Amino acid sequence: MIIRLLPDQIPQLWDAIKVACKESIHINGDDLLVYTNKLLHLLLSDRAQCFVELNSDRRVVTIAVTRIVIDNYSNDKILLMEPVYAFEKNTLNGLRYALDVIKKFASSNECTKLITNSRIEAMYRLLPMLGFEEYSRNFSVNTRS
Repeated sequence: MIIRLLPDQIPQLWDAIKVACKESIHINGDDLLVYTNKLLHLLLSDRAQCFVELNSDRRVVTIAVTRIVIDNYSNDKILLMEPVYAFEKNTLNGLRYALDVIKKFASSNECTKLITNSRIEAMYRLLPMLGFEEYSRNFSVNTRS
């Protein structure tokens, strides 16, 4: 079962959401604290959304956090899905179902695209199986030497 948490339900699953951020985005220390503080504000103000998949025991299996943003390249309204994290191994059909729920949310909010990014290599193989195609790549270099 996939549900979208209401803002007042966020505190109940905040620890799991923070784990999802740390594991899927690979940020640590002060950067993680800054990111999660901003994310908490966005979730509580309903400017970001949290979708969770629950198993039959009502335990969290997957967490996906989304935000509606304007695409830098096309100026389209898009749904950015970040982070996405599975606490248990998911089947491809289970992931497709979750993705369908999130795509319907995107469509109902007049988003033309659903975009996600990941630093997890397994996602590079999985996302094309779910219908995603590569949109852009980001590279960085540390300027604090």
